[in-house]
Amino acid sequence: MMLNKNDLVAKLSYLTGVFVFLVALLFYVKTLAPTITWGDPAKLTILAYLNYLRLHSANHPLHNLIGHYWGCLPFTDYSFGQNLLSAVLASLSVLLLYFVVYRLTGSLFASAVASFSMTVAHTFWWLAVINESYSTAFFFFVLAILAEIIWLQTKKTGWLYLASFALGMGISNHYVLAVFAPAFIIAALIGNPRLILDLKKVLGTIFFFLLGAGLLFFIYFTQYPPLTWAYMVEPAAIESLWKMLREIVRSPLYVFYQFPVAGFILGIVGLWHTRKIKASIFSLLLILFLIDYLFSAMYMWQRQPEMMVFGYIVFAVWIGVGAQAFLHLLGSLKPMNRFIVAGLLVFLISAIPLAVYYSAPMLAKTMGGNILGIRTLPYRDNDRYFLLPDKSSYFGAYEFAKEVFKIAEPNSIIIADFTPYEVLLYFQTIEKLRPDIELSYTWPDHRNPISQGLIEKNIGKRAIYLVDIDDYPHLYKTEYLKEKYKFVPRGPLYQIQRKE
Repeated sequence: MMLNKNDLVAKLSYLTGVFVFLVALLFYVKTLAPTITWGDPAKLTILAYLNYLRLHSANHPLHNLIGHYWGCLPFTDYSFGQNLLSAVLASLSVLLLYFVVYRLTGSLFASAVASFSMTVAHTFWWLAVINESYSTAFFFFVLAILAEIIWLQTKKTGWLYLASFALGMGISNHYVLAVFAPAFIIAALIGNPRLILDLKKVLGTIFFFLLGAGLLFFIYFTQYPPLTWAYMVEPAAIESLWKMLREIVRSPLYVFYQFPVAGFILGIVGLWHTRKIKASIFSLLLILFLIDYLFSAMYMWQRQPEMMVFGYIVFAVWIGVGAQAFLHLLGSLKPMNRFIVAGLLVFLISAIPLAVYYSAPMLAKTMGGNILGIRTLPYRDNDRYFLLPDKSSYFGAYEFAKEVFKIAEPNSIIIADFTPYEVLLYFQTIEKLRPDIELSYTWPDHRNPISQGLIEKNIGKRAIYLVDIDDYPHLYKTEYLKEKYKFVPRGPLYQIQRKE
């Protein structure tokens, strides 16, 4: 039985989507971090291992739940398995992005261009190769966009419910997705102004949203001790008005770094052409982008790059629409010449970002190094670690922990701040190394162990080490300590001893 033209095109679109997914997955696996990395990835790996399901601003219940059962697979390195989960979810997000653009353009070429541009975009790639909750968040974010667009095009109610369900699931993973809810509501009302009068659909939409967010309700009613719902956004995460204005001005440069030259131009062209598709779809994409643009500008600097990726995903959709507009311009060319130019565009979309990111650490060194001004750590070259997403040969955090546990005396105390603390805790919790060592966390408030007299109570009885004495003097109380004690370097640690 021969397929008709429409069936053939549909089948080809699915096969191309599978190809895009496999390319993204192989790319991420090739550049995947082989073991544990610093800070949040280490923390999330521990929480997945413990299946930690609690409600508070720094936790990601759905990510922990998925990671816990994924971690039951027989990975030789538990953290590698969690990193691989990020790669799989990021690749699925790329696949969903492909279908978003295909729904808007009907073009395999435009859809592939958008997908490949997102695959190699700096921060999306960076988060895809380490254990982070963001890859899960991106998956549900793009799924909600795809479902909403299909509903706006077909008016089939099931897609509206799927969009609502996906948004609820996304919030179960990362609370920040709640800020995007207004964009979906506004687009739905623009697409169907009478929707608000359809009680059945409104109740159905609410039901599926609550069903998607059901994990949060389950935890809320079963956790002990109970917590309030005041966890959606940390007040401390919102910074000054000056910071917000500064980052609003800088944000186009960040977008350009994600999609250098060809991608950036196509995205601007695509933004202009998207307005011709449908008012509701244009509004959905534009409002999502503007919400992320403003929210990430006011958010704390340490998390701003990750928050901006939601906007980059929308920009990648515009890149796809721009690629379709570019393809129309080639209509007068001969088929072979058209194919060559299209292939060249795909190459530029992928090759330019790779050239930029792989050369960025060397360029940063010529400018003095550590150009981002991020705190230093043993076994971590900040320029390479943060400017180049490729983590395939990075064992720095692993080597740090191994050396620390080799140097530290039996029953000693190690005082550490968040980023190295979580790495050491990972090895104690999951690898079961050096349970005799007491790890003490440097809280920024009255709970700080140094302020509570931990050193005075144990000096002379147990060896006491600080992980850092330079970057965070307020956390390690170095000005106070140096009046009575001296810091003796011991590999990557500083042992505290009384002054004679």
